[in-house]
Amino acid sequence: MKDKKKLLKLTGNLLTVLAIFLIIRKMTALDIDYSVLASVRSLAGMTGIALLYGLLVLASGWPWGNYVRMLTGVRLPYPAVAFVMTKANLLKYLPGNVFQYVGRNELAVRENLKHSDVGLATFFEILTQLTAAGVLGCLFYFQGFVKILGEFGRLAGRAQFVIYAVLLLGLSAVFLILWKKKRELIQRYLKILTDKRNGTVFLKGFLFYVMYTLINAGLYTMTLVLVLRMQPGVFDVYGIMGAFILAWIVGFVVLGAPGGIGIREVVMTFLVPQNVDLQLILLGLVVYRLINITGDILGFGFGCLFYKKWKGRSS
Repeated sequence: MKDKKKLLKLTGNLLTVLAIFLIIRKMTALDIDYSVLASVRSLAGMTGIALLYGLLVLASGWPWGNYVRMLTGVRLPYPAVAFVMTKANLLKYLPGNVFQYVGRNELAVRENLKHSDVGLATFFEILTQLTAAGVLGCLFYFQGFVKILGEFGRLAGRAQFVIYAVLLLGLSAVFLILWKKKRELIQRYLKILTDKRNGTVFLKGFLFYVMYTLINAGLYTMTLVLVLRMQPGVFDVYGIMGAFILAWIVGFVVLGAPGGIGIREVVMTFLVPQNVDLQLILLGLVVYRLINITGDILGFGFGCLFYKKWKGRSS
């Protein structure tokens, strides 16, 4: 058992190193004219936004930790949850857009939890995040939401449809197999989900991701204003934030793109208000991606420091 844990941790560490390597490659490959950013105001703005984004990454494990506690009955210290969450978050830069979720199961190894419990908690966290972003996207930019529904098939293509159809059939088959072999486990989950007391866990998760999504879109808008010196009107800000949220959703659900790279830029081209400078919007996305990458690394650093400080106090 100890050898298995060591092997899993070693695999996780190797994947993290690979992710950092790919992050560095991505940073060097970004098409940015750095002379545009070569001012004290721009550099200060980027640094401040990256720090805020890093703190957002550090906080993002809170709803997931609540779901883990709901399913396991184990109250985990947040530093332990944040460490695994921020470490796994780096794996989103690996092709496939799924490794950051698989990586979270390191928590099951570290805390002797069932992998099925941790995996289901991750599923609930993804569902909550998408629901919160979808609600905000509709509220901010309903017309854009309708456009997304109309254009998604063209953007994703038949290949994506086939992939999702296969996934749906696969999940249905897995559910039927589990129902036959693990009926007691499924019944336990159903009992947990139908417990009214656990409704507050989902409500807290939803409200957290409403704030998370608003802050994320707000940080992108701050990038446009503080770094690129854009001066949008009030209604422009509303439209830009709505377009960013909807583009984030599409970038999230389209499979294969590491960190939604490329997808969001395409979506933003037909969602941003016509009176807004599209070139500046797209440059803002590239600069904000650089900020996100820096923030993800900072978030992992914050998670490590948080965990080590807590571990030092508890030992």
